[in-house]
Amino acid sequence: RWSSIKDGVYRGNCEAIKGQTFLEAVRARGLDDSMMLNKPSAETLARRRSLANKTKSASADDGEEENEGRWVYYCGDHTIPYELLRGGQETSGFWAGVSDLMTGHTKEYRPPTFSVTSRQNIIDYNDDDHVIRDALLQQQRLLSHYYGLTLDLSNARDFWALIDFYVCKTLPTFVGNSVSTFSAIQIALRDGHKSYWYNSQSIPLQDLWKVFSVPIVYTYTELSAATGKHLLQTSIESVRQVMPNNKIHILYHGTNDTVFRSWLLSRNVILHEHNPTWRDQIETMRLYGNPKKSHLFLHSGNYLGTWQRIDIPLFLETEYVLQLDSDTIIRKPFTLADFGLNLTHGVAMSSEVNFDDTTPSNAGVTLMNVPNLRHTHSEFMDYIMSHVKTGFDHPCPSDQGAYLTFYNQSTQFLSQKFNFKPYWNVNDVFRQSYILHFHGPKPHDYIRFIMGKGCDNALKSLCSRGINLSPHLVCQSLAVFAKASMSVDRHAYCSASFIVPAQAMFCQSLFEHVAENPTCTDFYSLIRDSLDAVPSYMKLPRAVIMKRLGLSTSYSRYLWFSIYGATVVGWVSAAIFLYRRVSMPPKKQRKGTSAIIRRVIAILFGWTVLTLIFSQFHMASLI
Repeated sequence: RWSSIKDGVYRGNCEAIKGQTFLEAVRARGLDDSMMLNKPSAETLARRRSLANKTKSASADDGEEENEGRWVYYCGDHTIPYELLRGGQETSGFWAGVSDLMTGHTKEYRPPTFSVTSRQNIIDYNDDDHVIRDALLQQQRLLSHYYGLTLDLSNARDFWALIDFYVCKTLPTFVGNSVSTFSAIQIALRDGHKSYWYNSQSIPLQDLWKVFSVPIVYTYTELSAATGKHLLQTSIESVRQVMPNNKIHILYHGTNDTVFRSWLLSRNVILHEHNPTWRDQIETMRLYGNPKKSHLFLHSGNYLGTWQRIDIPLFLETEYVLQLDSDTIIRKPFTLADFGLNLTHGVAMSSEVNFDDTTPSNAGVTLMNVPNLRHTHSEFMDYIMSHVKTGFDHPCPSDQGAYLTFYNQSTQFLSQKFNFKPYWNVNDVFRQSYILHFHGPKPHDYIRFIMGKGCDNALKSLCSRGINLSPHLVCQSLAVFAKASMSVDRHAYCSASFIVPAQAMFCQSLFEHVAENPTCTDFYSLIRDSLDAVPSYMKLPRAVIMKRLGLSTSYSRYLWFSIYGATVVGWVSAAIFLYRRVSMPPKKQRKGTSAIIRRVIAILFGWTVLTLIFSQFHMASLI
């Protein structure tokens, strides 16, 4: 009734999650870590047992065994909810007896999974030495003495709210309701880490108090292509440039690249060691895939990397997380408020290829509700394993198809501002976008296309669409990438992408030119200037590039083409003349011919040396 008031005020965050009980929602947010791959250490478990031995459940009888699991501090004005009490004791003691009477079955006794207590229970049942009551009486006497007040602090709501607040602040995990101001402050203090809200919706304070950050998570395997690592470094740098304090996580597969791991740690990236048990099955799925439909099927390591995201819920302890592919660049800072009021209970994705398509389809940028994905992870894995050879009945390939078919009832559309593609010819949305995604063609693919080298079959149409229909946005996208990559080894990215030195040099030159001219008022002129920066003696399909872009060769380029052409013609002429001189019978040779040949060769040699020297000065002046 509250959420259906027709006054234009959004109250969807007051509703419970459909098909999920309060107890299930709380269990998925900290009470059950059996599914977590980064499970608590032995020391943590021992500490829990020690704490549990000091605090019994409010419903526990004296004869019950003490809790071996977690304990819950319930803060609030009213008594502990019956459902929560029963959840901790449902397999033991009194509740097991009730179940036996109702079903007629005998259950094996097990200790409770968690204990529940509150400040009222501590005062009533655990304050045997009257320490808390004596402290309250002492405070009441002081207030009466200094202020003439007569108070009953045991029932003072605001006083106990303050106590509850500081008790909750010291506990490792918090589960609240986003509508509550009390909860909102607890979530903000923890920066989202180990802080949940069981209604899985927006936080009303987020529009006024923009402190609710969204953790970012990547996945990476050392088996991926070399360019993948450079793209990932650039993406992480873009986060640090725009949102320096935002938490960054990465599910990391491999142990050999110690240099890269050290680099990640130096950027305050939280590493989670990931050794997927399903790797062989996913490789089988790749082999059954069609590379003509998706470039993902071309590379085993890259394919493994994109599937790593399915285990994200088993590592992160937060309500929402934003999963990013390595080919994304953060352009503007954002907080939870920028994702709107109606947040997903599962996943949220944006468009795949066409801007006007508002069907969730591209997983390159995915907003994930971690607890609910963790709650359904086992079923999701069974679903994936049952489609290893058949694939998924969805146009989107691989993991995207798996998510969109399994979570089809809880998938929402994510604004294109969080997943903007360079080949979309929509300038106003580009200016407002938070995240740029090099979906399909990567920066080096666009450069290959410009050089006339073409793109892979699966990328040809998108390469052509970007360069021919929205060259201005492709140029600006390359400029955004170039700016983000300034603090990493941009030259290493070009060298990893192009084997031919001239092509790698053109790649570096183009990045430098677009970084200096990010508005890209004349993309084609920047390309021509980048060509001029490459020495003429280095092989590049210059004519092909200029013809593809409809450009004329610059004056200096014509001059040096003429010089090199004259040099080549001179050497060829000398070679022909020398051949005729040697093969001609001695009787027919003219006097002085040898001297003439020596002079011609000397002149050509000197010309060549001078040409090479001046070409180096020409290259240096342009670079």
